[in-house]
Amino acid sequence: MTQLTRPQLKAVAEKIVLSQGNKFIKELLRRNNVKIGKNKEEFLVNLHQGIDDGLIDQAKIDEWLRDIEGWGNQHVYLFELPQIAINNLADAMSGSPHAAILEDHENYEFPEDLALKTATLSDAELSLGWREGRDSWVRARAKDYRQEHDGDEYEFRAYREKSERKIARFLWEFDKPFCAIYITHPNEHGVHEQVLSQIWSDLNTLAVTPIPLQKISLSNSFSTLNEKPELKVNSVKMNVDGGHVNLVATAPETGIHDVEAIRHAQNGIDANQFTSSDGVFHFNEENLPGLSKQIKVEGSGTDSRIRIWAQCTREDVGLIVNEVNASR
Repeated sequence: MTQLTRPQLKAVAEKIVLSQGNKFIKELLRRNNVKIGKNKEEFLVNLHQGIDDGLIDQAKIDEWLRDIEGWGNQHVYLFELPQIAINNLADAMSGSPHAAILEDHENYEFPEDLALKTATLSDAELSLGWREGRDSWVRARAKDYRQEHDGDEYEFRAYREKSERKIARFLWEFDKPFCAIYITHPNEHGVHEQVLSQIWSDLNTLAVTPIPLQKISLSNSFSTLNEKPELKVNSVKMNVDGGHVNLVATAPETGIHDVEAIRHAQNGIDANQFTSSDGVFHFNEENLPGLSKQIKVEGSGTDSRIRIWAQCTREDVGLIVNEVNASR
């Protein structure tokens, strides 16, 4: 992998600070014994100093990015496994036009159009990453100011740089009975269909699978989760041709199991009579041990999609996806 110079690594750090949540930047600084600071301006100054002092290098940034970038605030689809034998993956992919990516596990490019940019094949998994990014300037009126110079009055209007980064990921963990596609793009205007189409095309080019994989139905998973009393379930929607039943707890701090009348109504419904089930759940360390914080998850049985509504770590996302799969 190409090693970056310190100025190049600092440029990468600036993009990271613009696009990542404060919590995760603090963790990078904290874990490497670098002074943290109070805001993004101070984070960046201290991150640059940590690079100059040799406390943060490219390997440490790469490790940190693999754990937090593109995890959470995303949609997840589960699929049946490819037919190719795991032992044949390396040879099959080495002959593809994307083979060079396998030799460069991490890069920092976010092109304007979605493109396959990262690939890792190990004894444990195949991970492929597609990236798309745009930099823009947004008005920051609070930073506007006026200044007199040589008898003339000047008005300075401020703009803040915004770095928008979208990531899609194909992850095949060899000890799991499924593979997954993770998409941070919004699910609107056919965007997911376009992203999935590109992923299937590139997986075909890589010789991983010649055709799109079969999506795993998650409707039964959400039906099962909706009935777990230890979960805070905000809403349940059960669908059938011709109509649906919707149960909702309107108070933010309560779930449908906390409202006696709704709880009794749910007990009187045979979920097996419905073709699909949706739900909104709140997972936390009590009902999902190992989770770092409470995370809102929306499950759509209609299109077998998991929506995670919080930026979090790869470990958190893995715990949620495994729990959904185990409830099938």
